[in-house]
Amino acid sequence: MNIITLEIDSFVGLCADASHVYGTLKWCDKERAYHEQKLEHVITQEEAEALNRKDSCTSYRAGKFTYRFKTEQQVIAVALKYFNTLPGNNILVKGQFSAVIPDEILMLHPVDDVKFRQLAHLIQEIHRLEEAERYEESHELVGMFIELTEEGEK
Repeated sequence: MNIITLEIDSFVGLCADASHVYGTLKWCDKERAYHEQKLEHVITQEEAEALNRKDSCTSYRAGKFTYRFKTEQQVIAVALKYFNTLPGNNILVKGQFSAVIPDEILMLHPVDDVKFRQLAHLIQEIHRLEEAERYEESHELVGMFIELTEEGEK
């Protein structure tokens, strides 16, 4: 099973007038080849006008593509659409690609509600144990998480 990570980034709080979020899907396939897909969407007329006012320019046009999203939910919606086009058994998670354990599971393909609930529960427990500084116990659950994502691959 390929674990596909949705990284959501923003400069909000770092840059004075930043207000957008950006999304990138990152994963390694079975052959260990790295893939990265920046997410984009079509600008609406309303967004183009707002961006042109905000940036004091006229370069944004309705119908063009942009990497800028208004909300995290918009990024997730586009990520889910892209994810559903990928072949094979995959799991879409939200977090940082470099982290072993994601923040959240967004979707499994093919759909498996039981496995989804098991993985989601493991993630919650791992984060809870790490917050309580119970690292040895959390490492055991990390092993279980990895085994569950690799189940059926051998």
